[in-house]
Amino acid sequence: MTKRVQPPKRLLYAMAILVGVGLVAGPVSQLIIPPEEMNKAILILGLPFLSIFIAILLGFIYFIFVVASRLNGVVEMRVYRPIEAIIIAGILIGVFGMFQPFNILGYQYGFIVLLISTLAFIVWSHVTPKGEINNEEVGPVSVRHMIEHEAEIPSELLHQPGMQTTQEVLTRRSSDEV
Repeated sequence: MTKRVQPPKRLLYAMAILVGVGLVAGPVSQLIIPPEEMNKAILILGLPFLSIFIAILLGFIYFIFVVASRLNGVVEMRVYRPIEAIIIAGILIGVFGMFQPFNILGYQYGFIVLLISTLAFIVWSHVTPKGEINNEEVGPVSVRHMIEHEAEIPSELLHQPGMQTTQEVLTRRSSDEV
């Protein structure tokens, strides 16, 4: 049995702190800042909104993490693709509902369908279907890595007329600096 990755608890702590800041910042700023100076304190007035908005984003990130960690490698491809198609259809129906000129209800429901479908697509795109898990880890690629592994690249791709190898470029640069 594979060990499940635990959701980051620090995200929940950060969310709680940001919601607390958002709830407290509004009344505190009204007590501290005189009413005539309120128009100039735009950043302070926006602090409650920003902190609660960031807390909501962190909550959505936490939700994505939990859903993906529970469903990665569990959902069959024959289930994954139809759900993905339904979500995409919801996005298309929502866009059509918002841009049709016939009925205001289409606009209202189109927005809700588009919002829910878009959020669902963001979550669902982080789920890896069964059999699709790539266990190969891709590390950082650097110039040093390219130099060390340049021999693995076919020579006809590397040595085209007028092209220099990475090693030749770096050697020339280091000799130019001296």
